[in-house]
Amino acid sequence: MNHSINPRQAIRGVGLLLTLFGLWLQVTAHPGVATVRDRLEHLAYDLRLRLLLEEHPEPHPDILIVSVDEESLARIGRWPWPRTRIAELLERLVDAGAAVIALDMVFGEVERPAVDLQPLLTDPALPEPLRKRLADLAPASGDARLAATIGRSDTVLGFVLHTQSTVQSPPPFEPPAFVTDGPPLGALPVPELPGATFNLPQLSAAAGGHGFVTVIPDDDGVIRRVPLLLRYRGQVYPSLALAAAGTFLFSERPAIETATTAAGPVITGLRLADSLLATDPHGTALVPFRAAGSFAQLAAWRVLQGGFDPDQVAGRIVLVGTSALGLSDLRPTPVSSALPGVEVHASLLAGLLAGRLLTEPDWVQGANASLIAALGLLLVWVGPRVSAASLLLLAGGLGSLLTAGNLWLWQTQGLALAMATPLLVIVLLTGWFAIAGFARASRSRRELQQLFGQYVPPQIVARMAESPEHHHDRGETREMTVLFADIRGFTTLSETLEAEELSRLLNRFFTPMTRIIFEHGGTIDKYVGDMIMAFWNAPVADPEHAVHAVAAALAMCDEMQRLNRQFRGEGLPELRLGIGVNTGPMHVGDMGSCYRRTYTVLGDSVNLGARLEGLTRLYGVDIVVGPRTAELATDLRFRPLDRIRVKGKQEAVEVFEPLASRPGDKAMEAEQLADWEGFLMAFRQQRWEDARVLLGQAAGLVPDALLALYRRRLEELTRNPPPADWDGSFERAVK
Repeated sequence: MNHSINPRQAIRGVGLLLTLFGLWLQVTAHPGVATVRDRLEHLAYDLRLRLLLEEHPEPHPDILIVSVDEESLARIGRWPWPRTRIAELLERLVDAGAAVIALDMVFGEVERPAVDLQPLLTDPALPEPLRKRLADLAPASGDARLAATIGRSDTVLGFVLHTQSTVQSPPPFEPPAFVTDGPPLGALPVPELPGATFNLPQLSAAAGGHGFVTVIPDDDGVIRRVPLLLRYRGQVYPSLALAAAGTFLFSERPAIETATTAAGPVITGLRLADSLLATDPHGTALVPFRAAGSFAQLAAWRVLQGGFDPDQVAGRIVLVGTSALGLSDLRPTPVSSALPGVEVHASLLAGLLAGRLLTEPDWVQGANASLIAALGLLLVWVGPRVSAASLLLLAGGLGSLLTAGNLWLWQTQGLALAMATPLLVIVLLTGWFAIAGFARASRSRRELQQLFGQYVPPQIVARMAESPEHHHDRGETREMTVLFADIRGFTTLSETLEAEELSRLLNRFFTPMTRIIFEHGGTIDKYVGDMIMAFWNAPVADPEHAVHAVAAALAMCDEMQRLNRQFRGEGLPELRLGIGVNTGPMHVGDMGSCYRRTYTVLGDSVNLGARLEGLTRLYGVDIVVGPRTAELATDLRFRPLDRIRVKGKQEAVEVFEPLASRPGDKAMEAEQLADWEGFLMAFRQQRWEDARVLLGQAAGLVPDALLALYRRRLEELTRNPPPADWDGSFERAVK
């Protein structure tokens, strides 16, 4: 039993292993591998995000950023500013009609004065107006004024949750109430941080809402996603953006949507007002970053100095934060290496207000694995079957389809599916199948060269090697032309020469004849004694196979004359060549036994070609061709020789001699052919006397052997006339 593995199966097996590798790469938690995978996915994510950014966006109608920038520090003074100045900033925003104010800054400590004013305030000699003025500058008065200003509006204060467990503060406000559709908050997989820094209780009590400003970067330090929910001391808190959006939309109690999995309950999204915002299982969302210019910005110094249009503020959510380089709130993001943190919150806030966030839901891992499996199996099935060009076209199409589908899901459904790993699987499989195909093609070329190198011209072997998949040695039937060339009188010649001399003579004969066959695109079938057998139209298709075979036969006769001139000069006997050429259906392929095989042709048309070579002696000509050959070689002139029936066949066959024309001989050829064809017509119509006259006129124009043959036939048929329905054919019982 043969247990050998089919090469194509082996190639597919490696392809399946590469597909499994891609699946493992997608789902593995191995630290080193997961880091590489995540880095690739991050690059793909960042590229998609930048690709889809709007080039010239309109500023968001509901969000305004008031920024403490470099110019504000230069005009107002170094940071931190006194609380009274912060209060004044907020007062102006409140007076301008801000709908919600969200502070991306934390006031966690009581303000300390630059100088101690207490001795002056207790000095009885200090005038009362000055005492009152100094009292307004006291820190306690600044915190109180800021608290009073915060209380005048819907202000959301930011606080920090962090990993420094030694810095803990009890929350100075009641944790917000969330609504869940099933499991209690404590059962949900919300990340918990051990440390917190809150605002002063005085300020927190005056605020209308609270939200953490904590952002957690990915492993490469880039901010791509932010938690909407975090846990501290067992309580769940919202982010600053979520709290501000809830206040603006009058939805201070967002509902947490959940689902139950084998691992327990997970978060599927947040319902804010009328919108369901999808999140990952932990309540984290990808930030829908926007292009520069997506948010109207107002420098803090302009607000403090009154140099702004109140219409810029009225009815908007105003995010107050810092953007100056020295204030340590610049974050690396996919859209900028130093984006102010307040703009991160603004981008998230814009997504919350629009009711749509980018997300990686809990089922995304299964979707990614299914996508990789589908792509891998498709390439494994198709890859070994197609050419390298088709494979590259398929891979490009799959990559384009994957990219287009990924971008469509991103834009329309807010889904961020994996892209790098599926593309990597496509590249790996395409590369593997391309390499395997190249190796297979190289092996096929070597096999072609080994199989056909001795029989086919080198230039044809080279052409076959360019596309070995189109050439094979499997048996098939097609119309072909076969040539048999034999040295007449070889038996007598072999008796007169020594074996070594005979061998040299044959080599001098075979070498130029083989060259001529190769030059005319023929394939050498075999050498048998003094005979050469060749064929055309296999293994490489040749639409002009009949023309090329007859041209080769004529060239071989010319070469034989040249060789005979050499032989005469060397005292060697001259050689006569007989060639039979026939065209018809033949079976061609690699045939033989397990001990010896050869690429050859079989069939009745082949047998007729061999018999035609034997007829050259009968007619005294060098070349005899069959009817189909003469029919196809329309550019050549042929002299009809005879109509014969070979042994075992009832149908008569017309045989011809090709005429090698020289310049200026065509008119004479045409006249001679007309005379000869007139004789044959009279002969076949049994007009014996007319045939004798015409045959006599052909003397000197056709070979003597042919004349003698038809004289004998005329005499015989005159004595013994054939039947009235005779078709003019003669039977050849032997070769």
